[in-house]
Amino acid sequence: MKSLEWRTHAWRLACAACLLLALGTTVRDLAAPYKTHADLAHQGFARWFWGSSGTVPTVCVEDDLGLRLYGHSLRTPYRCYRRILQKSPLTPEKAREVVRRGETPVRCVLFHSDSAPRDEAAFSQWMEEMESRYTVARQNQYQVELTDPGHPAAAFRRLCYDVYEFVPRSYDLSQGPSEVPLAGAESESSRR
Repeated sequence: MKSLEWRTHAWRLACAACLLLALGTTVRDLAAPYKTHADLAHQGFARWFWGSSGTVPTVCVEDDLGLRLYGHSLRTPYRCYRRILQKSPLTPEKAREVVRRGETPVRCVLFHSDSAPRDEAAFSQWMEEMESRYTVARQNQYQVELTDPGHPAAAFRRLCYDVYEFVPRSYDLSQGPSEVPLAGAESESSRR
């Protein structure tokens, strides 16, 4: 009989411990919905970036256009935040159609780790194709540090958003880029 009581008591204690662990994890996740301060910084940057496009469509060169212009990169955080935060994502088919037509401004994002080598031939070919229909109105690079600068993998964990804002060749840029409907309000490279 004592054996049955002991098992029942042990079972209740194990269930209580699991409930406390689940409750503690939930409270921690609600209090700090990130694992590190670097995650918090990237989350804040992504929230700003994906919310700043206005009516200009944002196209990911790799995921939407199918062009891999950079070597091995840490892409998971970018794809995750893009999926969560981009307000009106285009399907890859729609993105390719918008770029092919060349009738409206478009913001293209090349995402890569700072250490990733760029395929210069593929980049030149893509840029040549874009410039056959568009003019580059603005170009920025935003960097997000996910580790301490002295860390051995710092360059791999420094994430770069290279942003090219294009306007159709028919737009008059003589009035300056402020007359052209572009995304966001910054015009110089930033480091976040």
